[in-house]
Amino acid sequence: TIMQQSTFFRREALYDAIGFNVENRICWDGELILDMFLAGCRMSLVNDFWSVFTVHEDSISGQTGDKSEVAKEYDELRRFYRAHFYERVMGKPFEQRSVILFAVARVQKWLLNPIGTLWRTMEKIGLRLDDPPL
Repeated sequence: TIMQQSTFFRREALYDAIGFNVENRICWDGELILDMFLAGCRMSLVNDFWSVFTVHEDSISGQTGDKSEVAKEYDELRRFYRAHFYERVMGKPFEQRSVILFAVARVQKWLLNPIGTLWRTMEKIGLRLDDPPL
């Protein structure tokens, strides 16, 4: 997961990616980062908190549980962009069976980092610890 609120990049990386897609109204940041990656930009991970992100019912990210017309439109756009990004990275069309591959990759990620998984699970159920595990 890339937290766009804590993402910093050089101006040249933006130019290498040819800017961002103004038509993409729900995940332009993800598309921009993907474009930078595909353009050969180097990326690094800093394992620290640099920003916060609040999901509320009026935000695009908060529309997932809502079944209003706006939420349904966002869900449709999310599916479109997920398939679009998949095709750009993998070089082949998105297939429904790919969802199973995503699930397997996620489980593998959890198994490779059991402490991190425990940490995230504890936070989700409301248990707060002072410092995240390394």
